[in-house]
Amino acid sequence: MNLFYSKDINESSKEIFLRDQEHRHLVKSLRIDINEIVFITDGKGNKYETKLVEKERNKSKLEIINKLTVSKKKSEFSIAISPTKKSNRFEWFLEKVTEIGISSIYPIICDHSEKKSLNINRAKKILISSMKQSLQTYLPNIYEPTDFGNFVNNPPSKELKLIATNKTDYNPKPFSEIAGMDNTLIMIGPEGGFSDTELIIAKNAKFAAVSLGDNRLRTETAGVACAMLHNLTKK
Repeated sequence: MNLFYSKDINESSKEIFLRDQEHRHLVKSLRIDINEIVFITDGKGNKYETKLVEKERNKSKLEIINKLTVSKKKSEFSIAISPTKKSNRFEWFLEKVTEIGISSIYPIICDHSEKKSLNINRAKKILISSMKQSLQTYLPNIYEPTDFGNFVNNPPSKELKLIATNKTDYNPKPFSEIAGMDNTLIMIGPEGGFSDTELIIAKNAKFAAVSLGDNRLRTETAGVACAMLHNLTKK
């Protein structure tokens, strides 16, 4: 089954129009014919069974036959992470955590961050593509990069706030003992790790230190490992 995406669907919609890349994929790549069944998600938990009724040059029109609403996962998991120096590594991270099932991604700029910016539009396209590929109906949220201090002092509302470090001075607990808890946010540092100043700021802001093991992981590997472990150990 192929899954398509449209953000332009509301409760009163009786039909859906696919444009641009989604339209081209439907009519040119897959060569879907009139009256064939097509599944579309709005990225908000709804999956629509539709029938292709019109094909035009720049858009396709589909009639809604049925709507299925998927309940949102109780155990939400979010990651605040420093963009990696090489864009392709961060894009790999985005793809994989979406497949696993991430709620939100917060790019943070840290003292040791080598990359200070992020192409949000490209990142969103990667999230959409990965959501469709993994046949999910919830599109993860991704936010504009923000400074570490700003983020820590104004964090999203989460029941459990964590920061990953292997520095023994901060007595980190194994993440495996905490993974799977509801409404969790974990911060993953850049290649050089979090600075001592950042760790102190996070501690004062009630972020608990956790360790991801003895091995030194790349930033993107650490993010994917956290998402995977959380997904496997939901409480």
